[in-house]
Amino acid sequence: MATTYWTGATDGDWMDNTNWSGSAPVDGDIAVFDSRSAVAADEGMDWTESGGAGNGDLAMLHIKSGHTGNIGTLDEPLTISPSKIIIEGSGTYYICIGTADQTTSITTPLIIINNKAATVYLYSLANDATYTAEITSLMHIAGTLYVEKLTSGESTWNAAHASLTSSGCYIATMIVAPTGGRAGNATITIEHDAYKVNGAVAMNLDMQNGTLTSDSMLGTVRLCNGTLTYGTDGAAETDCNIAVLHQYSGTFNWLPDDTGDDAYIGEIYLYGGTFDASSTTNNDRAKVLGNGAGKDIYVYNGANLNIANSKGNITIAASSQLFRFGGEVVVDTGAELAISYHT
Repeated sequence: MATTYWTGATDGDWMDNTNWSGSAPVDGDIAVFDSRSAVAADEGMDWTESGGAGNGDLAMLHIKSGHTGNIGTLDEPLTISPSKIIIEGSGTYYICIGTADQTTSITTPLIIINNKAATVYLYSLANDATYTAEITSLMHIAGTLYVEKLTSGESTWNAAHASLTSSGCYIATMIVAPTGGRAGNATITIEHDAYKVNGAVAMNLDMQNGTLTSDSMLGTVRLCNGTLTYGTDGAAETDCNIAVLHQYSGTFNWLPDDTGDDAYIGEIYLYGGTFDASSTTNNDRAKVLGNGAGKDIYVYNGANLNIANSKGNITIAASSQLFRFGGEVVVDTGAELAISYHT
C-alpha cells in the first residue's frame, strides 16, 4: 500500500503519473487530494481506459479540507470502488461507485461528506438483477449531496457504459448528522431508483437534522429533526413507499408522485413533529397509511398528523389501525371516522 498525493503538475489526467507525488494510484493505494494543488482532476477518470492501473479498488480516497479543486465531470465521473471515501474539500465532485471489472458486485463500506462548501454527485455504475455497486454506509455531516442515476452524455465514457445508464445509486444506510445540529449545512436530494434493484431493497435513513428530498423508496426512516420531503412535483415514479417511519421532531412532507399502486407508509410512529400531507403538490395521487394487519399508525403527544389535502384520497389500509395517544390529527371535512375506545 502506498499513499500518493495529487499535484496536477501536468494537467487534469488522473491516470498520468506526473500528476501525482509518486505515481498514479493503483489498487490498494491511498489517494490524497490536499492544498498542494487546485488543478481539477477531470480527465481520464474511467479505469477501463487503456493505461488504467487496476480496477479503482483503492484503500481510501481522502479529499482533505485544504483542497479546493474539482474531481470528475458530469460526462465523466470518477469511477472508483475504495474501502473508504472521506470528502472534506470545498470543490465539486462527481463520483461513480464501480469498478473496471464490473462482472461482480462490489461494495464501498463507508463514505463521509464533511464540508458545507462541498457539492457531491454520487452514482452507482452497476445496479441490476445481476450486479450491484453498493455503498454500505454514507455519513453526511455537511455539504450538498445529489444521489442520482447515470445519464447518457456525449463523452466516450458514457458511450462505453451505455448499458448501465439506467442504474440508480444504492446506499444501504444514510446517516444525516450536521455538526451542532446546523440544519443549513446539510442538503440532500435523492433521485428515483435509489435502491438495490436485485431484491428491491430500499435505503434506510437516519436523519438528525438538515434538509432531504427523496423520490425513491425508503426502508426504515428515523427523523429526529430537520425537514424530510418525500416526493416532488413532476417526478412520477412507481413504488414510492416507505416501510417504517419513526418521527421524533421536525417536519415530514408526504407528497409522492406514484404512478403505480397507491403510495403507502407501512408503519408510522409519530412521537413529535409535524407529518404534513396537506400540500396541493401531487394531491391527486391517492396515498395509504399503514400496510395491513399489525402495521399501524401511532400518534403521540406533541405530534401533528395532517392528512387534510382537500381531495379525500388519503386512507388507512384495510386491517391497519390508527391509534391516538395524544397529539393532533387533522382530516378533510366530511371524512368518516370509525372510533373505538381502549381503556
